[in-house]
Amino acid sequence: MNTSCSQLLAPSSIGAAERWIQYAVRQGVKSFDLELYLREEDDSKKQKERGKERLVMALDELPSSAKLETLALDLSNARVRLPATVVFPSLVDLTLQSMEVAGDSSHLFAGLLSSPRLKKLRMHKVKLTGLHDILIQVGTLLELSLGSMSEMRSLELRTPNLRVFCIETCFKLEALTVLAPRLEDLKFWYNPYLIHIEGELHCSRLLELNLSSHSHRNNDDNNGSIRLLQHCSSIRVLTLYLLIKRNMVYCIDIIKGRLPPLPHVTSLAIDVHLLWEQHSLGDNLASLLTGFNNLRNLEIQLYNAYIDNNV
Repeated sequence: MNTSCSQLLAPSSIGAAERWIQYAVRQGVKSFDLELYLREEDDSKKQKERGKERLVMALDELPSSAKLETLALDLSNARVRLPATVVFPSLVDLTLQSMEVAGDSSHLFAGLLSSPRLKKLRMHKVKLTGLHDILIQVGTLLELSLGSMSEMRSLELRTPNLRVFCIETCFKLEALTVLAPRLEDLKFWYNPYLIHIEGELHCSRLLELNLSSHSHRNNDDNNGSIRLLQHCSSIRVLTLYLLIKRNMVYCIDIIKGRLPPLPHVTSLAIDVHLLWEQHSLGDNLASLLTGFNNLRNLEIQLYNAYIDNNV
């Protein structure tokens, strides 16, 4: 493809996506799912490197809809400008992925969640410009999934009917406040810098919690996971991703004596991943299992993926 065609590809795709979204909402569809694929060289990072002005998908005139129940937008990291007021009173299921919301994100975000019927919300790789502290206050919400929210530093949930909560790879998340008394399933995957949790997480299943066996002096990847366990005293089913990484540098045990008692856990599954050749795997597992005294089911899967430096 020649240079002139390549430069026109991203603007053309974004313009087409704008028109399809507006058409679907105006037609009163009940369900709309759009996935936009842009060439890698036309994404926002590459544009910035080349000094180009960032492309914006303008949805300023997007009308409200009383019929739309399911909306899923995956926009390939496009920058999106939403209208000042957008209301979808019938919306039940909302998925937003790979986009940056331009403008006053706090006001627009609240508008998207204004549906009195919203039950499922998924947001992955969504950048809310200037919004670092996120409040989700939806009384009808049953399922919530947040992933790779790069700007989110604190999250507050006021979701009295929430049953399923998944949060993963939110590297800047430092504070979590939860009011979700009916929570059943929690998936917590690699949020290492979480330092403050307020509220008890009354879930019975905690899934895919990551732990590392050892660290070096200035790093502790387990802080977020251990703090979470301290607020999950009622869990009965627990699945762990355990990374065994002990060598001359990673030599400080960051599990032993740090896990809180978990007397109600009856089912434990551990995926053990060996980063280097180990001679004390049994000791590492014994250190982890010390706090579990009521187990009825134990499953251990071992993945031997260490790198042999002598090869």
